[in-house]
Amino acid sequence: MTYNLHKTLEVFEVEWFDAKEKGRVIDSKLIMVPDEYSRSLQLTNILKRLQDQLEQQSVVAQCRAEMLEKFRKERNLHRMHHNRIAQEKNKLVNVIKVEKAELFTEDNPLSPTYKGPKYGKNSMTPVSKPDPLISACKINPFHEARISVTDVRGYTLKNTFRGHNMSVSNVVIHPKKPLVVTASDDGTWRMWGLPAGDLIMTGEGHKDWVSGLDFHPKGMHLASTSGDCTVKLWSFEKSRCIHTFADHTQAVWSVSYHTSGDVLASSSLDHTSRLWDLFSMKCRGTLRGHVDSVNSITWQLYSSILCTSSSDKTVSLWDARSALCVQTFYGHKASCNHACFDNKGYMIASVDADGIAKLWDVRKVAEYATINVGPQSANRCCFDPSGLIIAIASNDQRIKCFQIDLEVVPVSELRGHEDAVQAVQFDPKGNFLVSGSSDSTFRVWGSFESKSKAGRAENPESSNDYPC
Repeated sequence: MTYNLHKTLEVFEVEWFDAKEKGRVIDSKLIMVPDEYSRSLQLTNILKRLQDQLEQQSVVAQCRAEMLEKFRKERNLHRMHHNRIAQEKNKLVNVIKVEKAELFTEDNPLSPTYKGPKYGKNSMTPVSKPDPLISACKINPFHEARISVTDVRGYTLKNTFRGHNMSVSNVVIHPKKPLVVTASDDGTWRMWGLPAGDLIMTGEGHKDWVSGLDFHPKGMHLASTSGDCTVKLWSFEKSRCIHTFADHTQAVWSVSYHTSGDVLASSSLDHTSRLWDLFSMKCRGTLRGHVDSVNSITWQLYSSILCTSSSDKTVSLWDARSALCVQTFYGHKASCNHACFDNKGYMIASVDADGIAKLWDVRKVAEYATINVGPQSANRCCFDPSGLIIAIASNDQRIKCFQIDLEVVPVSELRGHEDAVQAVQFDPKGNFLVSGSSDSTFRVWGSFESKSKAGRAENPESSNDYPC
């Protein structure tokens, strides 16, 4: 009707072309007449576009939900840490209050109200006992001693003893007598006589597995640690436990006597190590600094220095007098299972869960060498009396021995255990070596008939000769 087309639809095309030839129809002014097909196509495109947008928004919403869940978990974690720190702060505040109360007593010489010792008919001037950490610090006799290198090349399996129902987690050798004490996951420790392996004594009292052991330097007492969060002192004379320290809040892994025998150190899963005064039977200090389980602790001979290894992949040195960390060694890439000093105190050996052993030069404060005994975990290490042989207990059922010179050279590999080797220790003279394993046995390696080599008798820690 716009272009005055009045004919019927049968002749529409004729009328259209006729109007176009006469110039009545202009192409630029034509309007597309909508039909149902084009309208459906347009609506389909709109629907598809909206579906794409909906799918994109669904992905974004899912990402936001995951992010919200992640933030919620982080919030809960931070809240938990905040509560733990608040509890530790409150505990420390209470400790400070108690120490302040003890400090400001009239009998304390450090108190501002102290008026001096009271003299009288029935009174005497109090005499303070010297600090064993200071009085025992003297020149290490091993610095001048000439001790032959242990010939581990000739070591063979001499005896196998099965005395526990479960894994043997630790072994220690008496400093003066042919005795071995083993710790086990069955919750007991047992003392054995060598070379026959006669059972002498059994220590029962821990409520969980026993992990750490150490003899008193004089050999009359034994300290043990356990998964029941306690450290126990045992008297061989009384054949029983004489004291229990229960200040740790989680499992205790290791224990070590100071050279003086008057101070004991322990390390725990609660990220701390503690020093115990064996006169007052109280905790004299707590070593804080590790951020994960402290797996081992040991003293440097004739000094107040402690060495700890931790699951935070570090090895640290501590001054026990101030309870402060004086040096930290970095380099391990897995949890450090154990660390030990040589007798001279110049070298530290540490092993980790990746089967890597590292030697650290204490005087240069630097890494000396790296030994790869992997891929399975290295559980424990020890030096021979000369400090030039190191034995490493491995999860692959073997004990691997290396000699330390300008280079670290493998010298022997002891095979015989049927499961992971958990502990290893040389005797004070280097005549034999004892190992404990998850196969519930402890084994003795070496030549028992041979006597000590020339020069080994000068070992200052081995004044008593005993046949093996």
